[in-house]
Amino acid sequence: MTNFMNRISSMHATTLLNTIANFDDDDIDADIRNALMTATDECTTPLADTIALMIDALDRDDLTTMRLAYSICPMHACDYAICFDDDEPECAAIRAMHPSHDT
Repeated sequence: MTNFMNRISSMHATTLLNTIANFDDDDIDADIRNALMTATDECTTPLADTIALMIDALDRDDLTTMRLAYSICPMHACDYAICFDDDEPECAAIRAMHPSHDT
């Protein structure tokens, strides 16, 4: 039951984050990207706390999907191009699953 509830929580968090991301506001996009990189100290909008809470509620699959959507390495939480360009061996599986991402 706990896994089911965690999955439901993650799905709700993903929905809310996608809704927030659809606002026409570059600062909100920057806050989501910063929070996905755990740089919440750089978040500036009134929604920053909500964004951080929703990201904390994501399960591993949804967090990976969202980080890749924002060009962030799911493993290292840094710009995806850095891991891709440096050919980080730890990220080999991610690169294998997403070979055309950020190339």
